[in-house]
Amino acid sequence: MSSGSLAGSLIGGAYPCAVSATRAARLVGGVLAAALLAAFAALVLGEYELRGWVPFVAGPVVGVLVAEVLRVATRGGGPGLAAAAAVLAGASLAWAGWIDSDEGVEPYPVGGWVGAALAAVSASARIAVGRSDP
Repeated sequence: MSSGSLAGSLIGGAYPCAVSATRAARLVGGVLAAALLAAFAALVLGEYELRGWVPFVAGPVVGVLVAEVLRVATRGGGPGLAAAAAVLAGASLAWAGWIDSDEGVEPYPVGGWVGAALAAVSASARIAVGRSDP
């Protein structure tokens, strides 16, 4: 018996929980990686003023990057991952807006809300579009 068929029989037959454990590990790892990326993006973008064209560019870019990290790490898609990507990306831009407002001292910038909405929409759209990719 070759090692390839042994591994296939172990994963599919004798140890069916190995597949679900691997999938769970990918899911947890993917969400953690996407959350770290979202936090990093918030900290970087918070140093810039979310005015003019910045939220219109940063929102979709952060949304697509967060969704791509989540989709690639989990090797999947679906409504749950789309929702997770939308929440992480939107929260990233919302946090950046809070940092931009000097942590609540100044009024919250409208660009923060615009960027958060664009990030959430682009993240969930990227997960939905990514499901049809080969």
